[in-house]
Amino acid sequence: MKRVIPFCLCFLCILSAYTESFPFGKKYYYPTESGNLIINEKSIVKNDVLSESTIHFDEFLTILKTEKEKYIVLNCDFDKLSFLTIVKQISNSEKHVKNWEIYYSTDTNPLLSTSPKLQGFKVVNADNYIVETRKDGSKIEYIPDRYFSLNENPWAVKHDSERKVISLNTDIYRVQGFKYYSVNYIVIVNGFVSAEKDYLYEQNSRAKRIRISYDDVSFITELQDTGNFQYLKLPKTIDPKKNITLDLEILDAYPGTKYSDIVISGVYYVDAQM
Repeated sequence: MKRVIPFCLCFLCILSAYTESFPFGKKYYYPTESGNLIINEKSIVKNDVLSESTIHFDEFLTILKTEKEKYIVLNCDFDKLSFLTIVKQISNSEKHVKNWEIYYSTDTNPLLSTSPKLQGFKVVNADNYIVETRKDGSKIEYIPDRYFSLNENPWAVKHDSERKVISLNTDIYRVQGFKYYSVNYIVIVNGFVSAEKDYLYEQNSRAKRIRISYDDVSFITELQDTGNFQYLKLPKTIDPKKNITLDLEILDAYPGTKYSDIVISGVYYVDAQM
């Protein structure tokens, strides 16, 4: 019992620090059309409509509940930008993971196309990913169809795969002649984040040490064991219009309570016209 107490105290200190730093009362805006969100300790104001809510900070995820909806909340701040995303279950999704990601930022630029938002990288290729066969014979491919975001299936790979690499780039439609924000950071959502089945995060393994490689750059870093946004500053800026391939390789993992498969749910960058 004596060995357990320091760990519990440490965890409670970390949880308390995150709770205290959560952006209660901060107003966020939906970047591509009219919309706003404020999360208070016992209420939310969504599009200027107040409703009662509860918020729970567990070891891995932040869960927000209203009378009608349940959300997973993710947030991060860097370079004077503040982002917040709420994820809810959507029943009519064709994806196996029925997430609907609603993203906000504190930017209030009246030119909506210039408002920064977190854009999922386009998935170019993955050396390995899990394919699951259902009872009806249909298959679930655990790799995002297009963009590496919470609206897509996550990337899942077996822990004993020889290579655990996914290749990404910034290839989306862009207006000719416009300049875009340089990619200075990547934002990662670790683990299996599902609004429908939040227990899947703990049950599956999560990436721990990863290697990022692009151009002549290669570095190793350690991810936190959290389903919240976590950002990495890149040592060399990426021009989003050049569609440079970025490889993310999993080197080590946090163990799941039930499955050894390693899961990452999203990899983003800040995108906006300048």
